[in-house]
Amino acid sequence: MTAVYFKVKCNFDILSSENKEQVITQLENINPNSLDIQAINKDERKIAFHAEINDIKSGEMSFKKEDDAIKIKCDAIFKINVRPQHVADVMDSETQWYCNGIEEYPGNNIIGTINGLEQEKYKWKNFQGEGESIRYKIPLKVGNKIKDL
Repeated sequence: MTAVYFKVKCNFDILSSENKEQVITQLENINPNSLDIQAINKDERKIAFHAEINDIKSGEMSFKKEDDAIKIKCDAIFKINVRPQHVADVMDSETQWYCNGIEEYPGNNIIGTINGLEQEKYKWKNFQGEGESIRYKIPLKVGNKIKDL
């Protein structure tokens, strides 16, 4: 694995007007500790990362439960270990970065409508069919060293 540094600076909320009760139940029962981040390279290949509180080398990230939302504040540099085959894509300036939600632990994603990040509509197609969805751009810088950020 190769160490890569990510700088993330953003504030946003996760909520759901469509299924408010589900989000409130999730909020009552979780203690989130990571951002679920996805990189999409120029060939549309997707690479997933979890920027966890334990990965922070500088700055801070907080999750605050408030009414029917989770408020996320992040101004931090994370050290993430990247598989060698993905390093070139991660370092490529054309790679796009998205936030898929937050997690308490891997596989326990809290997803919903994200307010505060730029929305992007996209079309998807897989073995189950095709459709249209929304993804949320996250401001992220990448470097080999902290001083590169």
